[in-house]
Amino acid sequence: MTLPWGRRYLMCPPEHFGVLYEINPWMHREVLVDADRAREQWANLKATLEQAGAEIEVLEAAPDQPDIVFTANAGIVNGRQFVPSRFMHPEREGEVPFDVAWFEQHGFTVDRLPDHVHHEGAGDALPFGNVLLSGYRFRSDAASHAYLSRLTGAAVRSVELADERLYHLDLTFCPLDGRRAIVAPDGWDRYGRRVVEALVPELLVL
Repeated sequence: MTLPWGRRYLMCPPEHFGVLYEINPWMHREVLVDADRAREQWANLKATLEQAGAEIEVLEAAPDQPDIVFTANAGIVNGRQFVPSRFMHPEREGEVPFDVAWFEQHGFTVDRLPDHVHHEGAGDALPFGNVLLSGYRFRSDAASHAYLSRLTGAAVRSVELADERLYHLDLTFCPLDGRRAIVAPDGWDRYGRRVVEALVPELLVL
């Protein structure tokens, strides 16, 4: 399995970004998005990553899909394989055809999870060493982890998320290199903490 981290990124400009529905504790429809500021911040992030040596690919924004800007949630990339997400909330299901089309057009093989499980891509699964650390509870099912392992060939370690405000694994875990990760362990249950502590030699705790 090939799980490089931090070299290539897929980004989507916030042309249609907005809070059109509420599916996490941070979303409030009465809070309007400053579209100009969002575009400026996106451009600054893209430029910063490129200056740091990253390679950026761009997914075109899609009307009526405000959250497609969160491209980590699109799925799992394993070499030239793409496993698209099965979103928990129906509001986000419309993103999938756009994500799949981009990866197919760029020569990736698409392998899908079964319809009856939910998993939200790299939002809930991040590589560390030769292991895929995968969260579950709020957006992804624990049952999806066995299917992910079969599709990708990766050893998957499960972490139960414990705080609905930290509803994706990537809000609590950010790998830096082969030894270190930035973590927010209050977002995991007790067993999940033991899993991460056993996997990562050096934890930088927030």
